[in-house]
Amino acid sequence: MEARPPLLIEAIVRRLTPAPCREHVLGDLCEQYTSPLAYVSQAVRTLPYVVVSQIRRTSDAVIVNMEAVMLWAAFRGAARFLQKPLPSDANTWVRLLIPTIVAVVALVITDAYVDPQRRRHPVAESAVAVLAACLAEAALAFIRPDLTAPVRVVLTGGVLAVLLLSIIRSYATRPRLASHAGPRSLDELRQQAGAFETRIRRRNVRESIACLILLPWLAVVFWRGPGPFSRTGAALGVAATIWILSVLKTAGASRPLPPDLGWTASLTFFRRELERQRNLMRTVWWWYLLPVVPSVFVLTIGQTLSTHRLWEGVAAFGGCFIVGTLIGILNQRGALRLQRAIERLDSATESEG
Repeated sequence: MEARPPLLIEAIVRRLTPAPCREHVLGDLCEQYTSPLAYVSQAVRTLPYVVVSQIRRTSDAVIVNMEAVMLWAAFRGAARFLQKPLPSDANTWVRLLIPTIVAVVALVITDAYVDPQRRRHPVAESAVAVLAACLAEAALAFIRPDLTAPVRVVLTGGVLAVLLLSIIRSYATRPRLASHAGPRSLDELRQQAGAFETRIRRRNVRESIACLILLPWLAVVFWRGPGPFSRTGAALGVAATIWILSVLKTAGASRPLPPDLGWTASLTFFRRELERQRNLMRTVWWWYLLPVVPSVFVLTIGQTLSTHRLWEGVAAFGGCFIVGTLIGILNQRGALRLQRAIERLDSATESEG
């Protein structure tokens, strides 16, 4: 009879192996099986390299940095809102940094272990990462309670972090126009065009909801701000938000493929839509990010003058600058993917001709 590892041990190793390379790793371990102890020893030596290799494949430095900034902003914002005045010693930074690091590590590991064949849920993945941070805080309370953040700060910041992370990961894991070949039939072309139109419509809905949430807060700051700089910054923010909404409504609007078009007309229509969205992503620095800069800068000055903490203002502006830069890089990547899709459409048109 062929020797095989015990079912329980094999099931544990299966769970510990990332899904994309699970069958390959288990097959190699099974071929080398001589005894349960040797099997466990080989698995212990192999799995760390497999996990690290999978992390290198699935981790995106831009996304990871953006998630880290958003997590820190969520916990820091919760601490500032719930703790008045907010302590400014180094211990406070460490307390907020620990759940941030734990949540980022949990997200990276989640990406490595996720099954690429299954649909990904950004909200669920974000909630798991925040739950890991809460469990780490609970465990740390028994070891070093002086390094734990207040429970209400962790819970409030965790709720905000789930919201911010789910938005980021919905962009990072959104379905791509992924076929490496152009459409080969009218039905396939209509399917690709429909998926693209749905994606653009959902993007516009997310952006519009974010703007509509931001507008009331800016209005409150404008009405009851602590000083002229804060009120001016809020007014500039309202103007920038309305401008972004108008661009999304006009240049960024989703347009479905008319059902009565033939092959050539459908290709032309779809190509124009891809070009329009590609150009929108390429120019995101000018119509999306640049209009926000004056508002953030003036609001930062207002915050610095009201709190008399220069380092807080510099940190807030620096965080916004980093997030804006990462958003710009993500959009440039999206524009590059759309350009490749346009090239595939051109090749389909040439083959048809």
